[in-house]
Amino acid sequence: MLNLPLHKNRLQNEWQTILHVAKNNHFPTALIRNLRHLMAQKRTQAPFPTQLTHPKKNKKWATFTFISPNIRKVTNLFKQIGVNIAFRGKNTLSRLVKTTNTTRTPPHNKPGIYQLTCNTCNLAYIGQTSRNVKTRYHEHIRYIKNNNPQSAYAQHLLNNRHQFGTIDNIMILLKPLHSQHLLTTYEQFYIHSFHKNGKLISEQSPGNPNPLFDLTTHLSQPRANRASCAKNPSMDTLPTNRV
Repeated sequence: MLNLPLHKNRLQNEWQTILHVAKNNHFPTALIRNLRHLMAQKRTQAPFPTQLTHPKKNKKWATFTFISPNIRKVTNLFKQIGVNIAFRGKNTLSRLVKTTNTTRTPPHNKPGIYQLTCNTCNLAYIGQTSRNVKTRYHEHIRYIKNNNPQSAYAQHLLNNRHQFGTIDNIMILLKPLHSQHLLTTYEQFYIHSFHKNGKLISEQSPGNPNPLFDLTTHLSQPRANRASCAKNPSMDTLPTNRV
């Protein structure tokens, strides 16, 4: 009755008819009134939501430069721990319109990750510095001349009576870096890579195994080397003592 499009007077007449029929059939009119009250109250209430809305969780994102399709092998590791991936290109508008600086800084006057090679056994030491690598080279040579094994490189040369050379012969700037918070990560990556290839001095610890470094080192190898590694996998023996 409440849902019928009736005028107020007709609706009241209809209601009186219902009460009269209920009374003649000995049906309690109080129950009819309560039922009408509940139906009217239900019409005025807001509909109950059929689906509960859950608060949105903050999503974690990581941005990678899309170099080649192989980058997806790295990003899949982050997706497994719930990190969303976004890609960006290298040829941005700012790079295209940016004027190039014609003056070049010599490599030994830059900070970053460097390699010091033993002039006798050709094994390498990997280090980092926020100053220019030339200053760090002179510090290593001073340790050797003063018989002070303060660095792993100096310890290697002093213990084995090996020889060092000039800065142009034994020092290479592997990765120029001006951002100090990236120095340790890149240093660990190059240490891991040199140890993997058997080119790291034994006095320098390669650190703990890192599957991300393993994958990056594997992708940087030529395809022929990757195929041979897949057929003949080998396990590296990592020293437990850090120097």
